[in-house]
Amino acid sequence: MLQRKQSEGTGTKRRPRSSDGPSTPKRAKTVHFSSATVYEFRRTHGGSAVPSEDGPPLGMAYVHQRVQCVDIASIETTPRRINRYSSAERRAIFKKLSYPSRLVEDFCADAAHIRASRRATTCELRLERKRAVDDEPD
Repeated sequence: MLQRKQSEGTGTKRRPRSSDGPSTPKRAKTVHFSSATVYEFRRTHGGSAVPSEDGPPLGMAYVHQRVQCVDIASIETTPRRINRYSSAERRAIFKKLSYPSRLVEDFCADAAHIRASRRATTCELRLERKRAVDDEPD
């Protein structure tokens, strides 16, 4: 086995490798947090948050409206589900936010085009993968 020469006077040591013999078991490292910073955002038109069904995309504002530091021990430990809104619920939210109905309809049309484009891209990728598998020599 080749070994590097240690430079005299530098005090550098060669790090042990797994092949140099039995290694000591590593101790598990853990991190604990005592607080969390929560940023709250207003609802707004969400360009990238396109719903999978139909209706306008609902997203978050670019700038938060409130910041809160909370003690993690005081937070409930059961995970909460993400809110899923129907198309009618999303339209009602935009109405409550004073968006003009024509603008909400434009949001719906844009989202429909994005969904159609994503479906087309997914189909193209599946066909490309299928062709690649079919073209492989046996």
